[in-house]
Amino acid sequence: MMDERGVEQGLLTSVGLILASAAVLFFVFSSFSSLRQSNTAIALESAASEVCGDVETVASMAIPYAAEKHYSYGFDVSICADYVAASSTNITFVRPLAVHIVPGMYFENGSLAWSNTNEMREYLNSSFNATGTPERPIDDDRAAELYGLMDRASRSTLLNPIKLEAGRPLVIEKAFLYTYNGSSHTLEAKSYVFVYQG
Repeated sequence: MMDERGVEQGLLTSVGLILASAAVLFFVFSSFSSLRQSNTAIALESAASEVCGDVETVASMAIPYAAEKHYSYGFDVSICADYVAASSTNITFVRPLAVHIVPGMYFENGSLAWSNTNEMREYLNSSFNATGTPERPIDDDRAAELYGLMDRASRSTLLNPIKLEAGRPLVIEKAFLYTYNGSSHTLEAKSYVFVYQG
């Protein structure tokens, strides 16, 4: 039906409905997109928090302790000296760790120093002539050298993070390294949390 100016009323109504429908569809699709991004952010935060919690639980043990856990995420999760990062295509979530970790597999000067804590003890034996156990503690005069080694190993994860791989367990192990002070005849222990793929 035409009005007095000769404009078709039904045509205007149809165009208006089409534009309104397009606006509603645009709003719905943009909401789904932001919802999908929000769900991804929640999944990343959840993954980083889970791994962080597992590392900190082992670190809180008062005795030497080891745990193995399988993780299966559809995105990248890595562990560095003092944080866990979970990342997807364009989003990364970083969760700080309350403890510093040491890699269970450590390369020094391009050579593999150790790939688990047993090999770490062997490395200490060849480098310090002691394994760092209560039975064979490292001399106190070399304690600073030992702590420097562990600090370098920990910082190496900032450049080479430990990446979680599907199908392989993550080993989280708390170990104590002992030093002996000959003048005071005291045995001192310092704890470290080693993290590596099993």
